[in-house]
Amino acid sequence: KAEEIRAKILAWSLSDTTPAGTSAPEIGETGATASTPPPADSTSELAATPSAVEAASGAPHNGDASRAAQVNGKVTPDTSGEAAHLGELVDLSVLDGYLAIQSQGAPDLRVTLVQAFLADAPNCLSKVQHSLGAGDTVALYQAAHALKSSSANVGAVAVARLSKEIELKGKQAQVDGLAEQVDHLDLAYRETVAIFTRTFGL
Repeated sequence: KAEEIRAKILAWSLSDTTPAGTSAPEIGETGATASTPPPADSTSELAATPSAVEAASGAPHNGDASRAAQVNGKVTPDTSGEAAHLGELVDLSVLDGYLAIQSQGAPDLRVTLVQAFLADAPNCLSKVQHSLGAGDTVALYQAAHALKSSSANVGAVAVARLSKEIELKGKQAQVDGLAEQVDHLDLAYRETVAIFTRTFGL
């Protein structure tokens, strides 16, 4: 979870490597002390975010949903219609929030977290798809829950929202419309991967 990641990194950055009698290193690229961003796993935040499929229902996908520029370490989306679509899929401010605990000279924490998400999410998505095919709603909602949490922590809001919807249906053993929702989840995930790859040069 996001708060656990922040706590662990903060603990490491303030470890006993600081010489006795000296002040603890300041956290963040600007030298400011850490400010904790709001938890990315907020139910209200997810509920307020339209799904990728709903948002794109009237517009074709061209596989080029995002263009972003790096300015002073912050991700600045462009102002085109594609940028609006990007915001419906990914909230980059969630990742930028981790810069508050970024130690100077350390690898970009956002990239580390995105890479961890991209390494883990395909397995969760595969479990969702396999569970759907097997009619195992218990395994389905468990896999969807895991994907919901990990995607929310990196600002993949469309994937998080769709995973939450699938999780709730799985808990209630409601199979109507599940196949379509899982297809939508797969599409949102693919577009999210494209955004993260383009934004962070992965």
